[in-house]
Amino acid sequence: MSRGTRVSSARGYNRRLSADSLDPAETDADTMAAWVGAMDPKEQEKLAQIWSAARQAWRGSMSAEVAEALDRCIASFHTVGGILSFGDLRVTDVLGTGAFATVYKALLPGPAGAPRVVAFKKLGTDNMQAMSVKTLADFECEVDLLRRLDHPNIVAFMGTTVDPLGVVTEFCSRGNLMVMLHNESVALTWARKLSIVTDTARGMCYLHAQRPTILHRDLKSLNILLDEHWNTKVTDFGLSRFKADSIAGNMTGQTGTYHWMAPEVINAEKYDERADVYSFGIILWEVYGRAIPYEGMTPVQIVAAVVARRERLPIPAGAPPQYADLIARCWAHDPAERPQFSEVLGVLEEMLQKHEKSHKLRDRTV
Repeated sequence: MSRGTRVSSARGYNRRLSADSLDPAETDADTMAAWVGAMDPKEQEKLAQIWSAARQAWRGSMSAEVAEALDRCIASFHTVGGILSFGDLRVTDVLGTGAFATVYKALLPGPAGAPRVVAFKKLGTDNMQAMSVKTLADFECEVDLLRRLDHPNIVAFMGTTVDPLGVVTEFCSRGNLMVMLHNESVALTWARKLSIVTDTARGMCYLHAQRPTILHRDLKSLNILLDEHWNTKVTDFGLSRFKADSIAGNMTGQTGTYHWMAPEVINAEKYDERADVYSFGIILWEVYGRAIPYEGMTPVQIVAAVVARRERLPIPAGAPPQYADLIARCWAHDPAERPQFSEVLGVLEEMLQKHEKSHKLRDRTV
């Protein structure tokens, strides 16, 4: 098997292949992780032992700085506890692949023996030379934040693994919001849409209420998950940071994705939690119209429209006035004109309550 082989799912794996036939130096991490769930239980135990050898082989391709950052990340996991054995995870499917991580659907044994479906985000690529100190630092920060958070609208942290380096969280069966919005087979009522954005606002309100304040910095529909009960969960805290205590220490620099990025972030100016509010304004627009923001536009075109010309997406026809006004306020060019998430949540909860009340009255009169 050549280096760089990819496997999209473990379901197509030949169960007769043994762990001994996998060369640690020639088998990439994603392939090994995807196959472990399909192996015979005895072979799984062998593979867990092989993994350490593979990790050493990959370390040889790292720079000294990256290897040191990896050691710091692993040490931080051990310091706070919550370490899970990779051998206990039974990987079943690949949910998504990014530049420096792959997310898997997996089974984790429960306290009573019954397995629980979880999501496993494994850091690493086939080319470990491409791994940067920043990537490892962002991952360490993400895990550090996740373990601190406890809210029904924030994806739940369940533990970490160190060999390979990864984090285990709750599994959300309905996937991310963007895919859901553009799945024509899924009917979304106005009540459902209101519930989704209200849940998201609750999660963000919780983050911003922490002391120090936690900024998400990459809020977008791709980073909002829905579980089987339609509960919304904010996820992906790789770019999240604690808000600086002093104005002089406010963060600058580009983070996030241009379609959802606030003008002050694009311009690498100082920003605070109101940059997240801007991103949420785009999400409000997405959810109502079930459309892709700035579809067909390049990043350069988006920057020119949003920053230079101060243009915004057209408010969807038929949007309730209160909802349309909230969108416009959230994506205001001047951060000072944007509401805090506590106010955003209050508006959405009021709209949701009015809608539910009107439907109850209508049902009584039918």
